[in-house]
Amino acid sequence: MYSVRFSSKRVEKEVKCLEKKDRVIAEAVFEELMKEPRPAKYQYEQLLCNSVVKKLKAGRVRIFYMINENLKEIVVGRVCYRTSNTYQCEPSSWFRGVVA
Repeated sequence: MYSVRFSSKRVEKEVKCLEKKDRVIAEAVFEELMKEPRPAKYQYEQLLCNSVVKKLKAGRVRIFYMINENLKEIVVGRVCYRTSNTYQCEPSSWFRGVVA
């Protein structure tokens, strides 16, 4: 079983800012990630620009995270809706201070 944590308080705010139905979906995804960090139930893939960061699609919500196999930990770096600028930021900036 894996633990799930946020890389910063910013991510907590991103989750709180989601619409209620999307927040429920995101929380279900976090529960699923605790069981399986690469869930087949959702669209899951590596980012092309950073293979360490994983992207999971759940409805309109995108969840970006890293897997630490040694600590059995999932670190969520960003939770957002799909927009035209979703992928324009450097993903490593979402995980500042996090040891992979």
